[in-house]
Amino acid sequence: MDRPSLAGSWRVVVLVTDDTLEHLPATLASVRDQSLGSAISLLANSSGAVMAALAAHELPVDHGLPGETSAAALWSAVAGSYTFAGEPVAFIRAGCIVPQHWDARLVAAGQRNPGAAIVAPLSVRDSFTSLFNRVDHTPGLNVDELDQWLNDYSDGQSYPLPGLPSGCLLLQGSYWSEQRTYCHDDRQLLADLAGNCLEVVADTQLYVDDAALAAVPVPTELPRATRDAYLARAPIAAIRHAITQLSARGEAPPVLRDCKPVQLHVGHSWGGGLGRWMRDFVTNDAHHNHLVLRSIGDLTGFGQTIILYRGPDMDVPLRTWTLTNPVLSVRAHCPEYSALVATIVEEYGVESLVVSSVIGHTLDILDTGLPTTVVLHDFFPFCPALYATFDSPCTSCSPGRLASCGRENPQHAFFKFEDDAHWLNVRRIFLQRLSGAHIALVAPSVSVAERYRTLAPALGATPIAVVHHGLDGELIAQLAPRAGDLEGEDPLRLVVLGRLTPEKGSEMLEAIISELAGMAEVHLLGTGDGGARFEGRDGVFVTRGYAPEELGAVLHAVKPHLALLLSIVPETFSYTLSELHAAAVPVLATQVGAFVERIDEGRTGWLVQPESAAVLQRVRELGGDRAALGVVRQTLSGMSPTDARSMCDQYAALAPATHEVPLRRYRLPRRSHASPYHGAATAQDEALVVGRQVSYRRVLEAFLRYSAGKAEVSEKLPQWLRPACAGPLRFLADRLLR
Repeated sequence: MDRPSLAGSWRVVVLVTDDTLEHLPATLASVRDQSLGSAISLLANSSGAVMAALAAHELPVDHGLPGETSAAALWSAVAGSYTFAGEPVAFIRAGCIVPQHWDARLVAAGQRNPGAAIVAPLSVRDSFTSLFNRVDHTPGLNVDELDQWLNDYSDGQSYPLPGLPSGCLLLQGSYWSEQRTYCHDDRQLLADLAGNCLEVVADTQLYVDDAALAAVPVPTELPRATRDAYLARAPIAAIRHAITQLSARGEAPPVLRDCKPVQLHVGHSWGGGLGRWMRDFVTNDAHHNHLVLRSIGDLTGFGQTIILYRGPDMDVPLRTWTLTNPVLSVRAHCPEYSALVATIVEEYGVESLVVSSVIGHTLDILDTGLPTTVVLHDFFPFCPALYATFDSPCTSCSPGRLASCGRENPQHAFFKFEDDAHWLNVRRIFLQRLSGAHIALVAPSVSVAERYRTLAPALGATPIAVVHHGLDGELIAQLAPRAGDLEGEDPLRLVVLGRLTPEKGSEMLEAIISELAGMAEVHLLGTGDGGARFEGRDGVFVTRGYAPEELGAVLHAVKPHLALLLSIVPETFSYTLSELHAAAVPVLATQVGAFVERIDEGRTGWLVQPESAAVLQRVRELGGDRAALGVVRQTLSGMSPTDARSMCDQYAALAPATHEVPLRRYRLPRRSHASPYHGAATAQDEALVVGRQVSYRRVLEAFLRYSAGKAEVSEKLPQWLRPACAGPLRFLADRLLR
């Protein structure tokens, strides 16, 4: 796909005359801070005051602008006195204040309007480009705030102008550098441009504050019908009233978005560690604006609907696609899915992707040609059992072993609808795509990279970078150890943090919980419903759930001496270990996966075989050696946890390089994708969002199917009751379709 690029160079020229000289410092400060380009110079007249003020200026100064230039002849004088070299030039008068990347955005508007010789931003003081109902309006918001509101309201259209705004213009094209008729005033310049079939247009995606300049009224020579049409029917007319009201009230936009590349994150909707990683990444990344594409489904098909969100929260979707042919687990190719990805890339200006999971997606997501970072959070789709564990960690996966895994492996619990041929084909194409020049592979631990190379020799020399997951900075501060956390040494206090599932060692814990409670207080924190079977036991304290921001307070209240991590499948990273390390809690962990590389035996924790007797024995030993626990705690207290912002910086450095700026980056580059209209914020907080044009029958059917899917996987229902609840709900939904 051909993706046009932004022009490689342009110039910025600040115009200085006697009547605007006092405003020059503010304009220069704004231009220097907010310009993307660095080629900035001054074009000034040669009056005594201007010559004196600019005598020792550090920027290049050209005093070729005529001294007695009237407002009606300003731009013809500029055109006659400036030497054009073929590249676009953004002229801006002293007295104007500019928003972020204004110069690049003006150049991009010029490229979108190749038939225009002049492109103007929206303004305050010019009748035909004013963002407000009146040109004498006093803006109640700064330039970036009003520029943000404009990006959220505007549809991005350009429109022709019958005159030349006074504050800021981009001059582009060969007209300016070729021999042409000298124009005595701006009316003659406009006529000459029209005679050469060249346009003057306004861009509705960029606002420049020229409030310090004199107002420019409607030209009296314009026919009334032309004047009225421009004022009433220009694309900007429909939003002037709303933005005037916002400015008058001083109502700042809820989001002030930077002009950054758009990155699309791809994942599932299960939550868990992957959902947390996506949230931490999107929240802490300073290099991109983000969109999130999630697969939505249930145990019968994990990619029945594909939804695009403005961020990690699954609130009001930006776009929704319900697939005619659902993705049951993952698919190599699907024209329907490929088309929706192409639509997202084009309409939302996506420049790069981060793929965290292809569950419910198709491998077309790896074939956009855009820089794509694949994060190896697990082993799917190479391994449909996710963990690459069958009795013990796998070191190979032949077709025969894959078949046995599907029949006999309790970890192979989710994806039961496709045969072995499907998985072998998906595996082959997945590995092929990973070798693409536009793909960067990142693993959260060395063990994951090593296991992938062992399991998939076809990866060959394909680089796999290792970047540890980082914790959010606020969480790190909340977890930081406090003086006196271990006051009162007895009794020994143990903590088991997180959901209690078979993969996390719940059966091992069950086998030794009585012995542990006999030698220590055992605190099970954040267990979910898996903690119910441990409630009411002597010496065992169960907290089923807590808000993420409460973890620090919970741990500080317990004051644990030792934490247990009892996973029986290889962890690819373990956020829980990071949290405990940040809280300076010594950890005894099973000797599997990332635990092996992340725990330095006797220095930052201890490792033990994933066996009940071995865990129990090691706890006894450490309970009798409080000095060893203290040494580890002291070591952890002196360590700096990896934070999410530095993690994002590492990812940015690893992404496949691009040497050009796509033109699409500067089409409504600050759009937040949040509706600017009244009531939108309330809608985003609703638990159920319903399409207003969808029939009630379809809404009810969708809700019944959603409820059935929840019933099938709910930990709050006994296993035997789940199908009994889901079946009638699906039956009712099917009846609605008849």
